[in-house]
Amino acid sequence: MENMEIETNQLHDNMAKSAKWARYLAYITFASVGLSFLQLIFGIIANKGSIASTVFSFIISTVITTILAMNLLNFSKNIHLGLFNKDHLYFTQALTHLKNYFLVIGVIFLILLGLLALFFLVFTIVIIARF
Repeated sequence: MENMEIETNQLHDNMAKSAKWARYLAYITFASVGLSFLQLIFGIIANKGSIASTVFSFIISTVITTILAMNLLNFSKNIHLGLFNKDHLYFTQALTHLKNYFLVIGVIFLILLGLLALFFLVFTIVIIARF
């Protein structure tokens, strides 16, 4: 029984540390969105490049980044509530937010892999067509 208590204490500590680091990462992500907004404003003032494409890419990256940061922040909040209240519902909600975080990261990764494969396919076709 003593071994079970040690494992429970380690789980509690690990969950608390994970929640703390997730909260820090979410705050840093929100700060980077703010800095990106300043970069957008200065880019528009300096009038470098196409404003429409700059704003469009900013909006897309901001939406994705905000979704990721909100999932991390909700994960952290629900883990803390679950540890404080000893309620499994909060743990379930926290793990759902963590799942959503990794789902978004996975979809982005698959899209980038698809674009990379498309790039290599077009590059190969161009190289073959030149010979």
